[in-house]
Amino acid sequence: MPVKEVNNYSDYALSGNLPKLNVERFAATGIIWFMAATVLFPHIEIGGISVGLDDLFTVFLFIPFTGYLLLNPKNIFLQRDGFLITGLWTFIIFTGIIFSVIGGLYNLDQFRMPTEMWQYVKRMLFFYFACYISYMTIITPRKFNRCIQIVLLIAFVIGVLRILPGSVGGYLANLYARSEGQLAGTEKSFAVLRNYGVAGFATSWGGFAVLGVAVSFGSLLIHKKNTDINRFSRFQWWIILVLAVINVMFSGSRVAITALIGVYIVFVMLGVIYLHDKISFLIKYIGIFSLICAGVIYTLWEKILFIYFRFSNLIDQAGGSRIDQVESALSLLTNIQSWLFGVGNVTQRKLASSFGTEVEPVYLLINYGACGVALRYGLLLVIFIYAWRQLKRAEHSDWNLAAATVLALVGYAIFSLGYFFYQESYVGVMPWLLFGWVVGAYYREKRLRTISISRKQF
Repeated sequence: MPVKEVNNYSDYALSGNLPKLNVERFAATGIIWFMAATVLFPHIEIGGISVGLDDLFTVFLFIPFTGYLLLNPKNIFLQRDGFLITGLWTFIIFTGIIFSVIGGLYNLDQFRMPTEMWQYVKRMLFFYFACYISYMTIITPRKFNRCIQIVLLIAFVIGVLRILPGSVGGYLANLYARSEGQLAGTEKSFAVLRNYGVAGFATSWGGFAVLGVAVSFGSLLIHKKNTDINRFSRFQWWIILVLAVINVMFSGSRVAITALIGVYIVFVMLGVIYLHDKISFLIKYIGIFSLICAGVIYTLWEKILFIYFRFSNLIDQAGGSRIDQVESALSLLTNIQSWLFGVGNVTQRKLASSFGTEVEPVYLLINYGACGVALRYGLLLVIFIYAWRQLKRAEHSDWNLAAATVLALVGYAIFSLGYFFYQESYVGVMPWLLFGWVVGAYYREKRLRTISISRKQF
C-alpha cells in the first residue's frame, strides 16, 4: 500500500507498513525494558519516604502522557474503543482523591493528602504506555514477551539465591529488606524461613511469584498450540515456572499458595478448551503436576510441614488476624453514605488498622465505598473480558500474553483476599505492563478488522 493512500497514522501502523522508525523503536524498547526492570532495584528512603525507580519513572512519563492527551485529541485513549478503560481509570483516581479527602474531613476533622492514590497513577501510566506501544506496534509482541521473560528470570533467580546460606543470600537480604524486623527473620532455620525476594515482604513476593507462574503457563500453552516456536524459549519458560513455584512455596504465603492452585486449575481448563490434543494435554500436565508435588514433598518435607502448620493455624483461628482486621474496619461503616463512598484511607488507618485491612475487597470498601469497589473491580473485569476475547481472535504473537493475563487476573482475584493488589508499592506495577499490552493488542485487532471490512466494501 503506497504511503499516499494512508489517511491515518494508526491505520498505517496497524497495516504492517510502518517504516522502520529506528529511533522510535529503539527508545520504546529501552523504555519498556527499563519499566519492567524497575522491580529489580531496591527502594531507597528519601525524607522518610520509600522511593523506587518506578516512582521516578512515573514522574518522567507524566508530562508526555498528559501532552499526548491534550495535544492529540484523536489519541487512541479517547476513541470509542478506549473510552471505557479511560473512563474507569479517570473515575478511579478522581473519586479516590475526593472520597479520601472528604472522609478525613468528615470523620477526623483533618485534611490529609490522599498519598495512596500515587499507586494508582503509577499503574495507570505503566498500563497506558504498554497499551500505546502495543496498539501502534512500535515493538513486536515477541520483544515485549522476551523483556518480561528476562526480568522474571532474574527476579526469581535472586529469590532463590536469597534463601541459600552464605554471603550472597545475606547480601541480598540486606539489599531488599523493608525493615529491621524482616531482616532479622532471615536468620531463622531453613524450614521456617520466609523468603521476601525483591519485594521485601514475603506475602507480596508470593503474589509476584504467582504472576510468574501465570505468565509461564500462558507461554507454555502457546508452545502447545504452535509447535513451531523456539524450543529454547520453551525451556526457559519451564525454568521460570519451576523457580516461580519454589519462590511461592518459600514465601510461606497461604493466600499465594491458594492463588497458585487456582491458576493451575484455570490453566488446565484453558488447555482443554483451546488445544486440539486435549487428552494428551490432561495426562501430561496432571502427571507433571503430580510429579512436582511428589518431588517438593520429598525434598522439602520440613517446609511442607511449616506451611501445613500455617494453614492449620489459620483454620483453628477461623481466619486469624485477617478476620479481626475485617471486623474492625467494617465497624467504621455506620451509615448509607459510608457504605456508598467509604470513610477514606486516613480514617481507616487511624481508627481500624494502621497498615490497612489486608483483605483488599474490604480495604477498598472501607476506603472508597461500594462505588470505589465497583470501579476498581470493574476495570479488572473489562481487562479480563478483553483478554478472553483475544484468546479467540489473537495471532500467536499475542495469544500467550492474553492467556497470561487471564491466569494472572484469576490469581490476583484470589490473592487479594489475603493481601493488596492495587496498593502493593514495591512490585505492584509489573502486572499492569502486561495488562496494558493485552488491551492495546485488543484495540489493534479490533481496528484491523474494521479496516479490513471497510476496504472489502469498496
